Amino acid sequence: MAMSNKTIDWLNIGLMILSLGLAFLLPFELFLFSYAVLGPLHYLTEIGWLHKRDYFLPDQKAAKLFLPSIVVLGILLVWSAFGAEWLPNFHGLSLGGWGANIILGSLLLAGLLVFIKSPVQRAVAAGLIGIFLLVFQIERPATVVRIEGKEVARTMEWKENPYILVRGMQVQRENGNVEPEFGVLFRRGFDGLNPVEYTLVKSGFALTPPKGCSVANASGFVIPYGKSPEISFEGSLTQFALFVAVFLPTLVHVFLFTGLFMAFGAIKSKSKPGWLSVILLLLCGLLPFIWFPSIHMGEISSYIEESYRSSFFEVNRQVLRWFGALKGGDQASADVAVFRSTLGVGLMRFIAFAYTYHYLNWFSKTSLIQWHKMPKPTLLAIGLIWIASLMLYAFSYKTGLKALFLLSFLHVFLEFPLNFASIKGLTGALSASFIRKSK
Repeated sequence: MAMSNKTIDWLNIGLMILSLGLAFLLPFELFLFSYAVLGPLHYLTEIGWLHKRDYFLPDQKAAKLFLPSIVVLGILLVWSAFGAEWLPNFHGLSLGGWGANIILGSLLLAGLLVFIKSPVQRAVAAGLIGIFLLVFQIERPATVVRIEGKEVARTMEWKENPYILVRGMQVQRENGNVEPEFGVLFRRGFDGLNPVEYTLVKSGFALTPPKGCSVANASGFVIPYGKSPEISFEGSLTQFALFVAVFLPTLVHVFLFTGLFMAFGAIKSKSKPGWLSVILLLLCGLLPFIWFPSIHMGEISSYIEESYRSSFFEVNRQVLRWFGALKGGDQASADVAVFRSTLGVGLMRFIAFAYTYHYLNWFSKTSLIQWHKMPKPTLLAIGLIWIASLMLYAFSYKTGLKALFLLSFLHVFLEFPLNFASIKGLTGALSASFIRKSK
């Protein structure tokens, strides 16, 4: 017997409070458990549910076009993430650095299929989007250059140039004369497209940039003669690239889109508990950042730390960098900020809550999943794949992540039309309500 919408709303409120409580007690452990145990089952059941509803696209033609396109894009994303690792001799064909383009392409494809109904207009829009994404690489390495702690230059590049030359500085002699065009050449290493390591090569006047060198102009910065300037770097991706590649398929997907879907359901059903759950979701998301109780979590085990470092560590690091809580770009500083700082633990509580509740919220909707109506072969296939995924995660968390990488992103990509439909329906309902009240 299916539960009523109001009963489900009250159940969701209980699950929300439960998720938040566990997140405050065991943030890292809860996330790793939820992502490995609940995540794969969520992917499998939601993809099937979306497929039966033609992915919430306006017509079946769009659905038939959407599924194979997303599968191809998902495979390309896997290749961009692991191609260089699997086939190092074919590094040039790995698509490394094009992951954000692929994710954005999936989002834009879903949007044009939802909002554009004419086949001709769809084809034209898809062509223009394709040309843009093939020409302009979103994931571009950027480097902030600081001398004596003062920002003097920024670079924006298209690829992983192995060298960076900081030039244009002036050296002031003891007699007061100033000599221009002093430069310092560094060799750098990369983590993907993110510059992470800088090694001094040489310094001097009027240095010629070697092949594969980026140039940062620190024009006007004066260095006293005989003093070696303290030059530091902070490598990162652009904010837009970070949003698309890091945040859109993770925190935006599990928190913002979940909230929009809940709000759309509440406004359709006119459910007060539904609106209460939306408000409570926002409060639960805010609480880890404003309340830091002295709960003794104990020392994080090396297994938990290594497992998390192989999964979502970069998400935490980038958020903390935005908050200004990450001091230094080395791994040790990042570890302290993510695993042991007050804000780092608060952020982890938010992430653990968002993911755990995202999964539990889905499984509470038994009227949507309809386990009892699933054919036995489908249930058996889901069960076997789920058990296999649990075994992979148990063997090695990193292995489980790689094995489930395609499935996890497919479920995000295939949900994009539903996200657009929720936004469209929510804005339409709110606009209609505003018009009625204004008359």
